[in-house]
Amino acid sequence: MSGRPLSYLVSVPVDAVKGIGPRTAKKLGGVDVHSVADLLLHVPRRYLDRSQLFNIAAVPLGEEVTIGGTVLRVSRRRIRGNRTMIDARITDGTSVVEGVWFNPYLRLEEGAEVALSGKVELYRGKLQMKSPDVDLLDGSEESLITGRVVPVHPSLAGLSSRQVRVSVHNALRRSQPVTEVLPEDLLDRLDLLDRSTALQAIHFPTDMAEVPPARKRLVFDELFRLELALALRKRRQIEESAGVAHQLDGDLVAGFIGALP
Repeated sequence: MSGRPLSYLVSVPVDAVKGIGPRTAKKLGGVDVHSVADLLLHVPRRYLDRSQLFNIAAVPLGEEVTIGGTVLRVSRRRIRGNRTMIDARITDGTSVVEGVWFNPYLRLEEGAEVALSGKVELYRGKLQMKSPDVDLLDGSEESLITGRVVPVHPSLAGLSSRQVRVSVHNALRRSQPVTEVLPEDLLDRLDLLDRSTALQAIHFPTDMAEVPPARKRLVFDELFRLELALALRKRRQIEESAGVAHQLDGDLVAGFIGALP
């Protein structure tokens, strides 16, 4: 057996994960997420398939899509409520889309290669995306929000889905490979993924076809742990219980045995 067993990951506190400090760990403990294992078993509730890149000229309106292109220009201006609006024009050579964000911390530069994920609408006759997720395509870091199947994890203790997604990614990256405890012939007979592959696929699948087999394996593990706990409890009760002594020298017993063929 190679890798890190789940029993070891249960012993690693959740604040060992990059991005989770003591204050956040305390909040997570309030919802029974105390360890790295607890975090890895907090599975997504749904997925956004952003693996297909659309040409801007052919993009469907009103649907969740991902597009890529080059930033032609960027402008910033103050609007009501002392908010900052960022307006950028992006082209992929087939057409142009305008991205609009109300986020003063977003950093975009002319000439940057980007991927945007969100809904495209028509605004005053032009294609527009309001507050899309954006990734810089410089190849320096794996994207968790564009150009892939994006997991949407349930919020935890006030953490957003994005924060949970990043925390799970960091935990998974440092935990792999996770030790397999089932015999290989059993995995083959039941058509089950190994544990490491299942955890990777349930959180960050390369396509949606990977999700059902991963879910099947994790459901099997949960039911197996339950059945194993019940079996151990039953065995412990048998070993610790005191038997009831029966006297077998009475007339009824002798008569019963004597009447047997």
